[in-house]
Amino acid sequence: MSWHEMDCSKIFSQYNSYQSNLYCLCYGPRKIRHYQRFILKSFKNQILLIYLFLDLNSFNDLPNKFCQSKLYLLSTFQEYKKLSIDISLLNSINYRFFIRYQLKQLIVVLAYLPIYIKLTSVFSNDILKITNRNGYLSCLANTFQYGHFVHLFSFKPKFTKCLKYWYFKNILIELPVLMIWFFESALQNQSSLSVNLVRETYITLEECLILTYLSYTFRLLKEPILRYKNVFLGTSNSFIALKKHSHSLMNCAVVDLIYSKVKPLADSLYLFGWCFQKKNSRLTIDVLYKNVVSHQHEIIKILQSSGILPIDKVIRLLNIKIWLWKHFYFISAHNPSLNLFLNRYLLYRLFYFIKKRYKKKSVNWILTHFFQLQQPYYIFRIHHTLLLSYNL
Repeated sequence: MSWHEMDCSKIFSQYNSYQSNLYCLCYGPRKIRHYQRFILKSFKNQILLIYLFLDLNSFNDLPNKFCQSKLYLLSTFQEYKKLSIDISLLNSINYRFFIRYQLKQLIVVLAYLPIYIKLTSVFSNDILKITNRNGYLSCLANTFQYGHFVHLFSFKPKFTKCLKYWYFKNILIELPVLMIWFFESALQNQSSLSVNLVRETYITLEECLILTYLSYTFRLLKEPILRYKNVFLGTSNSFIALKKHSHSLMNCAVVDLIYSKVKPLADSLYLFGWCFQKKNSRLTIDVLYKNVVSHQHEIIKILQSSGILPIDKVIRLLNIKIWLWKHFYFISAHNPSLNLFLNRYLLYRLFYFIKKRYKKKSVNWILTHFFQLQQPYYIFRIHHTLLLSYNL
């Protein structure tokens, strides 16, 4: 017997009365929150909630653009819509854990789906560019090529009574509260894994609020904006647009602007470990000197804390640090003088480290056993382990 075959007519009417009373309490957000916690205490209502999500949510009224696009949320919904619970297997602890995991995935997708549908019609690549950390340099360079000023602004979201009511109405139930009953009877060795899975997948109300603000704000700006967490970068046009619509933003009462500044590119602008400067319409990008010094200190720390580790393992640790540096500050590949400085410093520190470990050996012995001359530089190699260079 599957749970879809359960008679839920009485629970339907009970659930509808609960929801109508819930919406009538919109004047007291704390009461709404406590009332939702009360609804979740009933196992029948929990089952009914899943049943409503599975059977009563129709996608026929969605825009054609949304239906045609291959979205992860929609594909995930279609995957978990086939979920059914075999009541005869509920005595198995492993089966209950498996069902909890599937229900968690289902609720996360469906709770976020109404907001995602609203945002897909607003966000586009021309309005908002959200990039990963490694792609920031090229995006920043392209943005700074079109102007001589940079607009930096940040905000802090705030919850108002009307916003809480809107989210409660659209999300239906607060997600952190909804996750509690998934882990009440989980195994001890599986509970930590379950919590980590929830933290990685579900979207919080604060993030929903941020996305709502972005959909409203960037619709006004109508230009490319770069985002890193809650810090945003744009040109001077974005500053003018925010000033123009500041009154409507204040009436929106969604966020508190922490700061909003316009800085000239003629002066040195420090962002994410890079120094940007634009003179005579030419943009130059350099790595900050303090980051170079910090990286060299990490090299020294690895060598000093190596203890009795074999040299080939020490080289592998150094290669990890060098790879991370090249992966993040890849602009250094176009700076030969910086690469030469870093390579010389690395070989000097490594030679000094080997000399301390082999005190009775001569310099020629060290060069013969650990270094190979490849014109015009020396490379370090031991046991088929090659030390990485800062040159790509």
